[in-house]
Amino acid sequence: MRSVGDDSIAVKEGTAAAYIDLDRRFRRIEKEDASEEAIFESYGGLAAFGDHGLTWDDVLKHDRVVILGEPGSGKTYELRERARLMSLQGTPAFYVRLDRLVHESLDAALDGDGVRLTEWLRRPRADHVFFADSVDESKLRSTNDFLTAIGHLAAGLGDRLARAKIVFSSRISDWRPDTDEYALFECLPAGRAISDARKTAESAKVPASEVKLLTVRLEPLDRARVGRFVAARGFCDVDAFLRSLDEAHAWPFARRPLDINALADV
Repeated sequence: MRSVGDDSIAVKEGTAAAYIDLDRRFRRIEKEDASEEAIFESYGGLAAFGDHGLTWDDVLKHDRVVILGEPGSGKTYELRERARLMSLQGTPAFYVRLDRLVHESLDAALDGDGVRLTEWLRRPRADHVFFADSVDESKLRSTNDFLTAIGHLAAGLGDRLARAKIVFSSRISDWRPDTDEYALFECLPAGRAISDARKTAESAKVPASEVKLLTVRLEPLDRARVGRFVAARGFCDVDAFLRSLDEAHAWPFARRPLDINALADV
């Protein structure tokens, strides 16, 4: 077995690590429910989630989003694929790793996409979406590096920041709801939804610090999605695999793509 990247899906030698569309869903997390323990517990249930929860379309209605998930849950795959799909549909969308933004400008961290960014910045009234991956990776050496990374992101966008939707990802254990959310508002202000929310808060005399960005967790895989993943990977007979999970009461250990790869390799 090999693994590509921190949050990628491990695959068998000789096979390609391709994206599998599992129609992933998200669940909103309120700050009072955002403890690491509470979110980890969500992966141990019966996973009868089905089509409940937020879709990508729902998530992208917000200007600032943080997606939390366990390592191996597929966050990186989801962000990369969403950026690719939106670009194909004509929406300027960019995927960037925050750990690179610690040491590089936005243009450099985007590699070949830096040219697309320059073209977008020349347009007078174009919206765009940034998928900023791995808050946790940006904090590996120092938590202050996260501030450096989002500062470079803000500098790269300049006065176009107000028209940017930005979606972040992070491991559950590395997201700090209070300090990290404050840092995002300070370094990446003026998103339209946030601006509207702040105006509403001001008119209602609600402290601006209580205005929240959208924080969600990437939902664990349910039975149907596990079956779809196994079928797409071609590991084994899908029905037999699902029966084996039932008989062994092993569903708590089959909630992430990484888990399915490991179990199918046994």
